[in-house]
Amino acid sequence: MAAQREFFLLGLLILLHDQRWFGRHACSVSRRGRGVLLVGPSGRGKTTLTVACLASGWECQSDDAVLLGERHGEVAAFALRRGFSANGSLAARFPQLGLDCTGSPWLAGSKHLLDFDGMFGGQMERRCAPRVLCLPRIGTGRRSALRRVAPAQALLGVLRQSPGLLAGLPATEQQLATLGRLVDQTAAYQLEPGADAAAEPGVAVELLRGAWEEHAGEEPDGNCGH
Repeated sequence: MAAQREFFLLGLLILLHDQRWFGRHACSVSRRGRGVLLVGPSGRGKTTLTVACLASGWECQSDDAVLLGERHGEVAAFALRRGFSANGSLAARFPQLGLDCTGSPWLAGSKHLLDFDGMFGGQMERRCAPRVLCLPRIGTGRRSALRRVAPAQALLGVLRQSPGLLAGLPATEQQLATLGRLVDQTAAYQLEPGADAAAEPGVAVELLRGAWEEHAGEEPDGNCGH
């Protein structure tokens, strides 16, 4: 059943290409309408980092899947509402949230679909204007690090998490153009959580906050956070 849900989600994303909506395997968090897009494959800690941001008062557009589209002359990240997926390890990291991962898994990989509003009521924002593009990876050091990466590396990282990229030449060209504009309007970083973040998830959040404060700029046109 979980595989069927993932299959139909992929089909929906491909159909949306014709309307110039492009799905990403990513999480999106924001503050005052300006966001951080967390892009990467499963197992890189995107959901853990998203929950840590939410616990620190950030807003969230979507967990694990977002839509990108152009609005008001820039690329915006839109919520693709599919609940909030988590496994038992996430529940152990955030015992204060009381996450229930004991039932039958909803998603592949033993992930459970959780009630976002019940956990983070009022922190769901429909869209944001990304200002920071973050490519998390598994860190092995003692201290977490956030390193700037070149635009070409950032674009490659986003392309790798692009379902249905080859659905058709016109849609592919449009998507590549949108992704290029996304990279142009964001500062790209590689995040390597260390042992300090494993002990205290807020460490990685503070690194992201510093990057966000440096690049957030003015409030986006059209009030993208609402």
